[in-house]
Amino acid sequence: MATVEGLAALLTRLDRAVEETLSWFQTWGDAPDLRVDQWTPREVLAHLVFWHQVNLQGMVSAVQGGPPHRLVASSDDLNARAVARLAGKSSRELATELRALHKEVSEAAPSLPNLDVVVRIQVDGTERTARQQLEVLETHLREHLQELQKLT
Repeated sequence: MATVEGLAALLTRLDRAVEETLSWFQTWGDAPDLRVDQWTPREVLAHLVFWHQVNLQGMVSAVQGGPPHRLVASSDDLNARAVARLAGKSSRELATELRALHKEVSEAAPSLPNLDVVVRIQVDGTERTARQQLEVLETHLREHLQELQKLT
């Protein structure tokens, strides 16, 4: 089981980042006329859903004693695929999906053997631990939220 030391703080920060991001989407919805680089806000949300899924897969595998989740393409390619795969879903549906995935991540994390277990391997072979991925998820959400807030 993952040690409680540090985990509670990590999950609290991640919870806040998820809630603040979802709050923005509650207010602004699909906002099809807004753009963050090449993406609409709905596409940003699809991208966030995808990365929560990837991190959850790695954590669940580690909990079950399996291998880390291995990325098979570059982040740019995976992002494009994720946005395309989730194109038919509204921001509301994606927000519901992100909330559910976040709940699963929050439930899986305490069951990890430890926070330094490798849960993901990048396409270049770089290994990422559960601790790193939880921190990255929070930072990632906050960076995208800041970009979205600049639009409104």
